[in-house]
Amino acid sequence: MKTLFKKTLIITIALGAIGFFGYFLWKYMYKSKAGSPNVVFDFIQNSNPFEFKQNEEKNINFTLSTENHEYKISAIDLYFVFDLNNKNLLDFIEFNAWRHEEDIQSQPVSYFDEVLIQKVSLSDKYNKSKILRITAVTKKQDDQLSPSIIGSLKFKANSINGSSSIFLLNDEKEIDMKNQIVGITKTSNNYFYLLPSNSMGYTINSDSICKDDKDVCGVNASCSNNTCSCNNGFYNCDGNWNNGCESNKSCLSITPSPTPTPTNIPVPRNPTNSPTPTRRPIPNPTLTPTITSTPTPTNIPVPRNPTNSPTPINTPTPTTTPAPESVTLNLKLKFQGILKKPTSTDKMNVKVKLGGRQSADPKIVTFTSDNNGVWSGSVNFNVTTGSGYLVYIKGPKHLQKKICDPLPTETVPATYHCGQGKITLSAGNNNLDFSGIFLSSGDLPNQDGVSDSYDLSLVRNNLGQRDDGALRLADINLDGVVNTQDYSAIIQALAVRTDEE
Repeated sequence: MKTLFKKTLIITIALGAIGFFGYFLWKYMYKSKAGSPNVVFDFIQNSNPFEFKQNEEKNINFTLSTENHEYKISAIDLYFVFDLNNKNLLDFIEFNAWRHEEDIQSQPVSYFDEVLIQKVSLSDKYNKSKILRITAVTKKQDDQLSPSIIGSLKFKANSINGSSSIFLLNDEKEIDMKNQIVGITKTSNNYFYLLPSNSMGYTINSDSICKDDKDVCGVNASCSNNTCSCNNGFYNCDGNWNNGCESNKSCLSITPSPTPTPTNIPVPRNPTNSPTPTRRPIPNPTLTPTITSTPTPTNIPVPRNPTNSPTPINTPTPTTTPAPESVTLNLKLKFQGILKKPTSTDKMNVKVKLGGRQSADPKIVTFTSDNNGVWSGSVNFNVTTGSGYLVYIKGPKHLQKKICDPLPTETVPATYHCGQGKITLSAGNNNLDFSGIFLSSGDLPNQDGVSDSYDLSLVRNNLGQRDDGALRLADINLDGVVNTQDYSAIIQALAVRTDEE
């Protein structure tokens, strides 16, 4: 009886332990996207397609809402695709956003304190479509944040008719253009998972609407029954009423006229020129046997090839690779936000590696700050001496910087960029002063080579903290407190985004 009771007790304890262990793994170890709060994106579709008149400015609005309105939004980094397949229908003007509760018509207060990036670029990856990137953050206190916001994208239509669509890029495989939304959650998560969203179609039509007694229809045109129309004998062939009816010829008679001219030009040339080329090739077959039969042209290159071939083959053989030597780099660095000797610590571990002429594995070096915030440290490599080297520097809370010059400078902080290595290294000591440029912050622990919403959330969620854990993670300028200066530094880093390679 006792034996049976013991066996039952052991089995019960084992099953309980397995169940608890499985729950622990699910809750803490295998957090997937399902563990992040969801955000729903929707275009506000008063009409679809959305209609523009030529040269008209309009806002395309959208909503961002967290699930159950439990979580609050503090920063966004969004990518929109529009004017698909190299169309040039719309020009982007500006972005704004408001709390969802506020009425857009009453000109509410902008939700985001800083719109860091609102930039349009063409993407070869998406068939020359336009990519609009919007990066914005708010510095409001938690109780002033909102779980739902309305975003507004203002566009101006160009003077052409056409149709296309706009959508939020939401490709799971996309790395360089990845949407991110940051906010305050009830868990340790600081990022939201963006659900797949809808798209918005739009069209641009000729603006032929007018009002009587107002000259808005352009030259050679008039307004009748609130509609622009051309005067007798004139035509609006480009569909743009800003320049009125610009042609005194029928649009149908204008467009076909240039097309036959290029096709007709070569027609008379081909019959006249065709006999001459056909007659010239005739003697060619008769000439070819005379050329091949004569031994003189075939013998001329023969003595030249054997006499010249040994010289280029023998020249590279005596080259020898120089042996590596001990090379010491004595470096001086300057980090973004640190303008004097830090109050919390004057030591910093920095990763240094070589590239260009010869690569060398990275090494972690301890740097020490002077009173002016210039950090000094030395590192040794065994490499061949010579020119063409470049140096990679990465601080503990910083993006990696590629440096090609022995004395780099910049006019605007953290804007230095370079291509080919121009640093010459010799055996022994090499003094390299990189303090003329600032190394950008942005990649906070644990580092992944990218400055993104995770790094931004680390600073924001530790604002005002002075404990060692918070300082280790988010005190960028090393002043002993996580404050708005660290927040500003991490915001600027979003424009740089990734390590330089």
